[in-house]
Amino acid sequence: MSGIYSTTNADGGLRTTLRFSLFDRRPGGGAAHDRSIAYPTQEEALTTDDTNVRLFSPPELPPTPGYSHVADVTGGRTIHVSGQVALDRSGGVVGEGDLETQARRVFENIEVALGAAGATFSDVVKLGFYLTDISRMGVVRAVRDEYVDTDRPPASTAVEVRRLIRDEFLIEIEAVAVARS
Repeated sequence: MSGIYSTTNADGGLRTTLRFSLFDRRPGGGAAHDRSIAYPTQEEALTTDDTNVRLFSPPELPPTPGYSHVADVTGGRTIHVSGQVALDRSGGVVGEGDLETQARRVFENIEVALGAAGATFSDVVKLGFYLTDISRMGVVRAVRDEYVDTDRPPASTAVEVRRLIRDEFLIEIEAVAVARS
């Protein structure tokens, strides 16, 4: 039977399960296929007084190398940080031709922007990466791991682009954070 069910685990944690049926509408189909999806317990959430953030990857989706499939957020203030590039405070390019140096500067700029809004990297729920060479994402991930909680990484998207706003830029990163109200 389709529906949303809540059950209590042996450890007292609440687990929500979505149960539904799929029907094969192709010619000759029609058989129902029952599916259940169990979502993480509330104890797996990051919780503050007025914010609830659950970063998780449902087991029905493929494994994630260093990011979460889902950021489920209720409460708090949502902070959007515009795409940051490797510029210093005076507007000079940092690390021309060096992806690791540019990535580090971009994360430093995001950290400053978050701080100005009263947030930190622990509040980040989503990162968007734009690289001119996606095959070098490992270099970026190594720098990123110095800033985010690698046990509960934010949801992420990485896109290869032909070019960024200036030829010198190899990377641009945007962030979404949720902080206390």
